[in-house]
Amino acid sequence: MKQDVKLCLVTDIDVSTQLVRYEYKNGKRVFVQKHSSDYIEWLIDRLKNEDGVAIYVDFETGFVWGEERV
Repeated sequence: MKQDVKLCLVTDIDVSTQLVRYEYKNGKRVFVQKHSSDYIEWLIDRLKNEDGVAIYVDFETGFVWGEERV
């Protein structure tokens, strides 16, 4: 199975719909993924406490692989 895992920036979080918008650093590809409310809360706290966090996202499955400081 080929994986399309890319390092992305979180550009928007919609708490009401639980959707997170990710995009490549160059802005050419955007991915929106629905997550649990627990993950959304964790992500918001994480982003508040750290500047420059990027997320590894598999664009085929929507799976979040991890994160990296950028």
